[in-house]
Amino acid sequence: MAQPVTAASGWRWFLEGVRALRMQPLALTGIVVFYILISGLLSSMPFIGTMAAAVWMPFGAVLVGFAARDTLAGRTPVYGTFVAAFRKQGMRLRLIGTGLISAACMEVIMLIFQLLSKASIAQWEISEKGISISSVVDNLPVTGLIVSVVLYVPLLMATLFAPLLIADAGQGIGKSFFYSFFGILRKFAACFTAGAVIMGVTAISGFAVNALFFSLGIGSSFAYAAPLFVVVLSTISQAMVWPMYRDLFGVKNLFDTLD
Repeated sequence: MAQPVTAASGWRWFLEGVRALRMQPLALTGIVVFYILISGLLSSMPFIGTMAAAVWMPFGAVLVGFAARDTLAGRTPVYGTFVAAFRKQGMRLRLIGTGLISAACMEVIMLIFQLLSKASIAQWEISEKGISISSVVDNLPVTGLIVSVVLYVPLLMATLFAPLLIADAGQGIGKSFFYSFFGILRKFAACFTAGAVIMGVTAISGFAVNALFFSLGIGSSFAYAAPLFVVVLSTISQAMVWPMYRDLFGVKNLFDTLD
């Protein structure tokens, strides 16, 4: 059930992500890992990797979002959501369009970053031993980074909930971008808190686990534990999206009736 959204809701959404992981540690984590692995595999394809990943990502977002929904409702999440969404012609076209537009915007942002950062990156010292960290620090592409972040944040706001607004509420591409952006903007304090919490927990827990490994004299083993650490935090962060969507927009439950 949707709850009133305040700045403190960001913490509550994080706790719901943790609760979802505890309720379905294998099934939910498996779906999140599946989504991430497919995204990585498609992205690595030559020539068409970016486009293939762009087409997949909205379907993956719906798969993970509905998996979190089912988990929090006490049901076992399933992979069939992706297949069901793909079989719906209207939904399939809207999701694909959403992914392609998002990818095109991201490519523009990356191009702008490269243009603004070209001079700084050219000063980096690269040898057979790798990149000189001091040269990177001395020539950070500050302007490129700032401009890229300023451009990326609105894109993230417009696309974060667009797949769920299409799959759950039956919205079109433009409308889903509009509602996702202004839904976050309207409750920006809560969404900012959610982002700050997951980033803070990631940083603090990562430092703590790393420090623990070193204190036990097995610091080099942290590299082997890091993937599990990343999987757990990725599952929590992905699971947070559904309760955020539920409280910001209200659940419509139109998936089964949509074309």
